[in-house]
Amino acid sequence: MGLGAKFWVRAIFSVSGDRKGDLARADELASKALALDPDWTWTHAVKGAVLRAEGRPEEGVAEQERALALDPSNVTAAADLGFDYANLGEFDQALEYLDKAILASPHDPSLKYWYGGKAEAHFALKNYDQAIESARRAIAINPDYNAFSHAMLVAALALTDHDAEAREALQRFLALPSTGPLKTLAAWKDHFVTEKHVDPRLVDRDERTLTGLRKAGMPEE
Repeated sequence: MGLGAKFWVRAIFSVSGDRKGDLARADELASKALALDPDWTWTHAVKGAVLRAEGRPEEGVAEQERALALDPSNVTAAADLGFDYANLGEFDQALEYLDKAILASPHDPSLKYWYGGKAEAHFALKNYDQAIESARRAIAINPDYNAFSHAMLVAALALTDHDAEAREALQRFLALPSTGPLKTLAAWKDHFVTEKHVDPRLVDRDERTLTGLRKAGMPEE
């Protein structure tokens, strides 16, 4: 299980020279762990996280639900269900599970991710004020961790006509070391391409994100 988590982390945090290969290895190792002990909550949680990273969130939901059934106190599984449902375009359910994790573990080291997930779900639902609040909470915990939280903040501010704040938030984001290549709309399209999604709810979220980033002043190229 630990080795599976290791290869999963390498893949999702872009420190892998072979993302597809590392995810395949993570899947194989998580499956071996499940074969050895199918009744351990954490083997299902890791397997579910790997499935989501492989673009199989429906299967990930089943694994996280099993993890929670085995141990209802597994807040990681609850939060991961939130991320799975967000990837399925079920943003209300995503918020339900992310809120459940936050309520159960209000000082959790993963809060920055959970609030970032809430910002994305609220943005997708056009709850822009809540998206701004959640994104600011995530960024306050760790400003240098997640491009998506910054993007949700910038786009939500821009789409609610807080133009000056949106431009300032964009400049802070672009100055961060973790921004890496994500300094242009072309780079965003390459990393989070709308065409990869067929669900209209995900397409709409992506298109509005790009519209907000453009309005705030992110260059095209």
